[in-house]
Amino acid sequence: MKTKNPSKTAILSALAMGLVSLQAAAAPTYCSDAAPLTSNADGLQTSDLKFNGINANNCYGVVSGNESLAAINALNWDVDPDPADDWILLDKTDTVGGLTIQGLSFVLTSDTSKPDGNWLLTVTDTNMGAPQNLPVAMDLVFALKAADYYAAYLFDNMTVDGSDAGTYHIAFKNNGGQVAGFSHMSLYGRFDGDNGGGGGGGNIPEPASLLL
Repeated sequence: MKTKNPSKTAILSALAMGLVSLQAAAAPTYCSDAAPLTSNADGLQTSDLKFNGINANNCYGVVSGNESLAAINALNWDVDPDPADDWILLDKTDTVGGLTIQGLSFVLTSDTSKPDGNWLLTVTDTNMGAPQNLPVAMDLVFALKAADYYAAYLFDNMTVDGSDAGTYHIAFKNNGGQVAGFSHMSLYGRFDGDNGGGGGGGNIPEPASLLL
């Protein structure tokens, strides 16, 4: 009995499905796994997210699912085992109002209707009287959530002065091969500026209230 040869359309469809599956199953990597430190196998680049015109020191992804505090703390950017140096979720663009910690109130806003846009971080010092806590040196991680994936970007020892801004670029695609729809941006931070590596910010002291 003769067996029919598969049609060209069927072959192309199978190949396309295989490519989509391959894209979705790609293992997330750090940009620092590549030399020089600029990009990774998922197409992320340290220039995808900028803080006051400065590129990220490192990036990680693309990761399936929702980013979480536990996932960010599991990254090798937390080189100090001291739990006091763990990352803290400061704010998300899809929530109203951010966290107030050590008298500093963090609010992250962004136009998430486009795959490329701008973000703004407003930090208000609620401490009455002197000393004031701004500017402050912080390590920051921005997470970009789009479609069913997210990517994270590290900024080491950055100077946060209360009105900081930057740009973002969604560098990954959904399972259909289209630019992923932007869901939200999250900001994680910590006050110690000595972890992570790479430099970038000023040598600004920690908030005075932390020293008390």
